[in-house]
Amino acid sequence: MADQPLSPLTFVQTADEFPPASFPTVFADGVSNLTPGPGVVKFYFTRTDAGFQSLVKFITHPFAQVIMPTVPFVQMAIFFERSVAALVSRGKITQAEVDEIRKRESEVNQDA
Repeated sequence: MADQPLSPLTFVQTADEFPPASFPTVFADGVSNLTPGPGVVKFYFTRTDAGFQSLVKFITHPFAQVIMPTVPFVQMAIFFERSVAALVSRGKITQAEVDEIRKRESEVNQDA
């Protein structure tokens, strides 16, 4: 019998099938500064934080560097492209929204 989808609220005790609650989590608002090297690519995860005393001041700063071999990096990029297509097909984001993001990013990152 095929596995049935579970509700997000379903409690499952099978530790070897799912990440534990202590599994590390990274929250990033973006990625910056992709730099190719000999056989690798390097990039930084960035986070945008508000100031402690202001609701209008924000700072975006790098907080983690990722270094990957070039081939796995390209495989990851293809995985993300397929994931974006799946998000569109499932109605999680519209194709128009994706197109607008691509347009904005191409204008901002013309030298990338």
